[in-house]
Amino acid sequence: MEETKFLGVKRGTLTITGVIVAICAPALTMIVTVIGLFSVMTASINRLDANITALRSEVAANSAQLAANSAELSALRAEFSELNDDVDTLSADVVELKLDVVQIKGRLDSIEVRLSAVEQRLPDSEYIDDRFDDLEREQAALKERVDALASADAE
Repeated sequence: MEETKFLGVKRGTLTITGVIVAICAPALTMIVTVIGLFSVMTASINRLDANITALRSEVAANSAQLAANSAELSALRAEFSELNDDVDTLSADVVELKLDVVQIKGRLDSIEVRLSAVEQRLPDSEYIDDRFDDLEREQAALKERVDALASADAE
């Protein structure tokens, strides 16, 4: 008897192949599924690695910026400390100047008191003007007498 063929393959070979495929298909399907899962996991791991690398470079840039900001902050703190010292010095100078002003005001008050005492002891300005007029008249009279004496000696 002649063997029947299906699609150009002997029926016995086809049956054996079917049995082998039926036995191996679930295992092959599992292998293909596991390989697909590994492929998906590898792609996820690669994306995660790329994200981690990007984050590391961002962290490195932020660290560099933080170091620069820390140095700038230290410089500003030093400058602030110097300015604080200058303010303390100026405050001491202001206190000293205030004390000097108080002392000067005290001296001025003392001078004003003395000046008012002297003004009270001085005669009135009208009296002084009258005295100057009297002295000028006496001086003119003395000059006339000296001139008369000089002209009498000359004769």
